Amino acid sequence: AQRFPLLFLADVVLTLFIMVQYHLVTLRRMEADEDKDFAVSAERAKTDVIVSTEGTDTPAETAGAVTSAQPKGAGSSPLQGMKKKRRRTTLYNLIVPLVIILCLMITMVVYTSRVIKNVAVTNIHEVGEDRISSVAAQMENYLYTTESVLWVTADTVDHMIRNGSTTEQILQYITEETHNQEQQFDENYTGIYGVIKGEYLDGAGWEPPEGYDPTERDWYKMAVEAAGESVIVPPYVDAQTHSVIISICRLLSGGENVLSLDVMMNRIQEMIKGLQIKEKGYGFIVDQNGMIIAHSDDTLNGSYLTETDENRAFLQQIAEIKNGDFEMTLEEKDSTVFVRQIMDQWYIVIAVPNAELYSEIWQQLTVNVLICLIIFVLIAFFYLYGHRIEKNYSRSIEAMKMEEQRKEYETRVLKLEKEAADQANKAKSDFLAEMSHEIRTPINAVLGMNEMILRESGQGRRAAAADEKEAFDNISIYAGNIESAGNNLLSIINDILDFSKIEAGRMDIVPGKYQLSSVLNDVSNIAYYRAKEKELAYLVDVDETIPDWLYGDELRVRQVITNLLSNAVKYTDSGSIRLKLRCETEAREAGKPITLLISVTDTGIGIREEDVRKLFAKFQRVDLERNSTVEGTGLGLAITQKLLTMMGGEIRVESVYGEGSTFTVILPQEIVSSEPVGNFQEKFENTTLRSQTYRETFRAPDAHILIVDDTRMNLTVATGLLKSTEIQIDTAGSGEEAIALARTIPYDLILMDQRMPKMDGTEALHHLREQEDSCNRQTPVICLTADAVIGAKEKYLAEGFDDYLTKPIDSAALEKMLVRYLPGEKVISVDKEEMQAAGIAGENTGGADIYAPLRAAGIRPETGLDYCQGDEALYQSLLREYAQSAMEKAPDIQQSFEMQEWKNYSIFVHALKSSSKMIGAEALSETAARLEAAAGQAKETEIHHEHYRMMGQYDAVVRVIRTVFPEEVPRGSTMDPTVNPDEEILEFLPVE
Repeated sequence: AQRFPLLFLADVVLTLFIMVQYHLVTLRRMEADEDKDFAVSAERAKTDVIVSTEGTDTPAETAGAVTSAQPKGAGSSPLQGMKKKRRRTTLYNLIVPLVIILCLMITMVVYTSRVIKNVAVTNIHEVGEDRISSVAAQMENYLYTTESVLWVTADTVDHMIRNGSTTEQILQYITEETHNQEQQFDENYTGIYGVIKGEYLDGAGWEPPEGYDPTERDWYKMAVEAAGESVIVPPYVDAQTHSVIISICRLLSGGENVLSLDVMMNRIQEMIKGLQIKEKGYGFIVDQNGMIIAHSDDTLNGSYLTETDENRAFLQQIAEIKNGDFEMTLEEKDSTVFVRQIMDQWYIVIAVPNAELYSEIWQQLTVNVLICLIIFVLIAFFYLYGHRIEKNYSRSIEAMKMEEQRKEYETRVLKLEKEAADQANKAKSDFLAEMSHEIRTPINAVLGMNEMILRESGQGRRAAAADEKEAFDNISIYAGNIESAGNNLLSIINDILDFSKIEAGRMDIVPGKYQLSSVLNDVSNIAYYRAKEKELAYLVDVDETIPDWLYGDELRVRQVITNLLSNAVKYTDSGSIRLKLRCETEAREAGKPITLLISVTDTGIGIREEDVRKLFAKFQRVDLERNSTVEGTGLGLAITQKLLTMMGGEIRVESVYGEGSTFTVILPQEIVSSEPVGNFQEKFENTTLRSQTYRETFRAPDAHILIVDDTRMNLTVATGLLKSTEIQIDTAGSGEEAIALARTIPYDLILMDQRMPKMDGTEALHHLREQEDSCNRQTPVICLTADAVIGAKEKYLAEGFDDYLTKPIDSAALEKMLVRYLPGEKVISVDKEEMQAAGIAGENTGGADIYAPLRAAGIRPETGLDYCQGDEALYQSLLREYAQSAMEKAPDIQQSFEMQEWKNYSIFVHALKSSSKMIGAEALSETAARLEAAAGQAKETEIHHEHYRMMGQYDAVVRVIRTVFPEEVPRGSTMDPTVNPDEEILEFLPVE
């Protein structure tokens, strides 16, 4: 509204300027016409002279003829006549436009003044409504919170009464709650008291005087009338503190017990202190009886508006309006009053004198008139002055046009050069993509045939004689080396494709919320086990105060840190690898930017000073003489630098040749939550270095639970983790099946997966609660989900779930959840001595030989065993279940992909992500996570790019599991080991 008049006047000035230019053009044309008329007149006069002099012979005759040809009278020449005409026209063209401009200016001043006033008044009313609505919402929230405190306490007291607790026990609880509420919620909560079992109990320790009858108090009577609902008693002024106090009370079961909570209005008084509109006026709260509960002038608290006729009329007007605004004369001043009713009992009021409220408007209107007057004077001045500079202006315009034409030509040339460069770059990227495709095809054939060698050698080794097993063992070793080399070569091709996508501008940064500790845990697990294979120490040093929830591209952050850690392990033969994380920014508030300092230090071979500049060049590897045996493309750091540039970060290198290197990443992110990471080092050490010995903490043979999940492997995991607890477990593979079971079988607890096709967990829960004939309407239901973002728990609890557990399932968290919700009489605790006596050795002497093919295929058995608490039998059953379920899951994924049913595709890929992570197939899990995110946003191009890669990884994982742990499968299945391998090779499609 404040910018409107200036913008409107600018439009007026532009219009008038165009009028002036039009007038100048008219004058120029008129001058040209006058010059032409003058030339015609002169030519005509010359012709007359010539005609008049024809036939004269003597000079005297000629002189007479010339004299007779001239116009009569000195002032009657054609030149003088045109000058007079020109002056009259110029005067007319100057006066008429100025008069028109003046009239237009007056019209605009009147119009804009009205618009400014209307807009400003509307804006002030909107500001007032927003201000009073905001304060009303805060107060209602405060009062609702107070009611919630009373409800919780009242429910507990009610429960104690029904369980036969004594009045002394209830008084002790009320006293403790009084202290707790004051400490934890609000110091204005002055005490909880009530009538329990006919006795008056006061949590603040107040002793009533003799003859005090609590049943005659307003709080008791109103609670009885409310019949179990909480009610706010009209406020009163405390005789000792002179503070306004309200009581919130509620009738308990039985019809005689009442509990009440006193709250001082100091918090609301603080809100009212600043209740103004643009720092003008005053605010207060009044009840229906006219009592002022809180006022900007706190000396008026407790007084009544009914003391004078004017105030009574004021109160009556407030009660009639309830929500809105009106104008009224208050204290002999015309004022605007804003009213908002809260809790159907009180009114929030803001009163502002109009003289103060609209003072800025009148100032603005005055300024508007002055500006218009000044503009008119300037227009008149430049209007007269413009005629003189018009010719120079025309020349300048012509020069500018020539300059624009020159610049346009240069721009066109640059555009053509850029298009040529883009075409060359596209041709290069297309070439890389095509070559990667051509290389991948034979590599996949080699890996496919090698898979058959591994499978046949495994079968031959089991059937061969003792003297032939060594040969089969050697064949398996050779084939394992081929598979490892093939996978390394595929990794190289993937790096090349990533770099070509970056250079072609097809690599996007997709920011979102992510948990920093989760990223650090994942990359540290990979680095830890790789370092362990080379007998290197892996150290982590993370600042505990760094916020845990950030906003950025989680996938790219993970890729950057993984590249640095992989390089450190690759080029270090002895010593240690250290990951250090700090932040430059002191801010720890949500929504604020933060700069992460991520450094990776190794004790490896180091880098020569002259080679540092080559590190980030594509296809460059330094010190080839020493690193000739290290595999790679030389693209890892180049990709890292490109990704950091896209995210607004940078990377620095410090190295001493022969001693080691430190790579430091400076990465800006945004804080989502101020919750800190905490002691990550301790958590990581406890996770990676803890003993694999497991012993259940309780048994519950009489308990009966239902586990619902659409993935059989997840059901196998949950059932296996709870096997030692002896709980009776039923499983359901869908929401519909769970509803059918819950209708007839009573359960002590239900574990419900959230993300399932057709009917998700939330929908199944609602059906379960709505069934009148179900014996599980009140049974606790725990939500199982991989959704671990901020606010997820609150969302699921709001849907009606009793609690929330993230996947992959952590056995310790699962057992704690069961102990919390199972009936106490059915839970038998296992004491520490029994657990120690039943300890199990965590070593598996034969594990290295069994899982070697899995590691060669990129599966980390350590991760899977960690999820299974070191139970190898459970882990191997999970592997078999994973391979078996692939016959059903793989066609579902492929069919939803071909039908472009992205919602179902997202659900199937989500299940694959979780189950793959659970068995240690981390690369496949990460690919599935990317596809799940892409399907959620219907990014079809990205889905087509990644789908076949994921299916190839899925096929490879299933095949190697079946090789190590064979089982009977249907003949002709896509997972049947006897199927011709040439027909089962999946190509990784190139980037389009």
